[in-house]
Amino acid sequence: MAQKVLLIGKKILSLFFFIITDFISFFLIYIIALYLKNWGRAIFPQLLEARFSAEFLFFFFIWFLEFLATGLYTRRRTMSEEAKWIILAHFHSSVILLAISYLLKLLYISRGVVIIMFVIGSPVFLGGRVIIKFILYKLRIWGKEIVFIGLKPFPESFLKKAGENYFIGYRSPLFIKIENPFVLEEFIDKFQNRRNFDTIINSYGMRQEDIISLIEGIGKFGDSIYVLPEISGIATTGEILMLGQMPLLNINLNLAKPWNIYLKNSTEWVLSIVILLIIFPFILGISLLIFLFDGRPVLFSQERLGKNGRRFKLFKFRTMYHDADEKLKEYLEKNESAREEWNRFMKLKGFDPRVTKIGRFLRKWSLDELPQIFNVLKGEMSLIGPRPYLPREVERMGIYKDVILKVKPGITGLWQVSGRNSLEFQERLKLDEFYVRNWSLWLDFVILLKTPFVVLRGKEAY
Repeated sequence: MAQKVLLIGKKILSLFFFIITDFISFFLIYIIALYLKNWGRAIFPQLLEARFSAEFLFFFFIWFLEFLATGLYTRRRTMSEEAKWIILAHFHSSVILLAISYLLKLLYISRGVVIIMFVIGSPVFLGGRVIIKFILYKLRIWGKEIVFIGLKPFPESFLKKAGENYFIGYRSPLFIKIENPFVLEEFIDKFQNRRNFDTIINSYGMRQEDIISLIEGIGKFGDSIYVLPEISGIATTGEILMLGQMPLLNINLNLAKPWNIYLKNSTEWVLSIVILLIIFPFILGISLLIFLFDGRPVLFSQERLGKNGRRFKLFKFRTMYHDADEKLKEYLEKNESAREEWNRFMKLKGFDPRVTKIGRFLRKWSLDELPQIFNVLKGEMSLIGPRPYLPREVERMGIYKDVILKVKPGITGLWQVSGRNSLEFQERLKLDEFYVRNWSLWLDFVILLKTPFVVLRGKEAY
């Protein structure tokens, strides 16, 4: 009983701090917008006026209701998903206030203030949530256990990302293996003393009746239950559509639709021009550095698989010796552990005998990939997309090949911001397939935003 009261208390306390943080964020947004609207004149005397106090409280009430309606106080989401819903709630609230101002004429509302608040508001709200969730997570006020269940362990990268995630609020990841034959009563005994936990079930290899029994049994103890569906050849799925009494999995190829292709290509072409203007001095500087210390050629071109399997020459700065293949072959013959690592990842994490000294620096900070901007301008690649696979890897792509090769590869992508070279080959394929099926401009925006931070950390780049 005491444990249950403590859990309820923590939930109420977390909710209280989330609302207070949003209130403070909203106040900052409001006074900044008011200050800008008044062209930098003093605003604090005005804030004491009854009209501005009423306006502020009315604004916050609308925002609070919208945040409540979109689940920003009740649902656990990733940071990128939370940002999306904050922007949507922010937009809806702004539209509602402008509609009241224009149509109902119920009270005076500064439309300029509303517009400025919309422009500057979302990053402030998200920043406030990042800070408060991190603090509450460290204080063990915000968060719950996450339990993984399956016949075999989940990918290690997935466990690491989901199991200790302060923003979602998951901690203390636990994997429980399904025994075969499955006996529900014996399995449920492991949950008798657990409360306040979410569950992710990997349905791979499990019988349908066992999955249903698990869901019903764990539902008596835990909270949310997620099921990773087993669909051969499809790593991930989209939304669920309820048609009558039947839940249908919506499995799309978003990036194969003509309108989406046009929208992505046109957006990226404009971005590519802007990026080229920014990075061109770096391209010239690195070219001169390679020429002076390692000679010609400065650029290295390699045949890769493009859209529909068409081959193209991918440009990179040369980071390897001229006899790189011979050096690698000799090194792998002498080092069994390196040979196993190469067969598993198709890369060497530690010492790579093929790479020059300048090349190691360029690879660590992903500077060797800057010339690929020219592949984008030529229409052979995208800024964001699946990994550009080698022709020799086509057989290893297996059932994912047809989906991934429907689109142009990208300079950066979902696998690059989700673990990069620490991911095994099959995990990369699944992430690339997810990207093609679930593409959206928002997903591209999130990947583009994450890429600089991943690069600057310099981890898993070799």
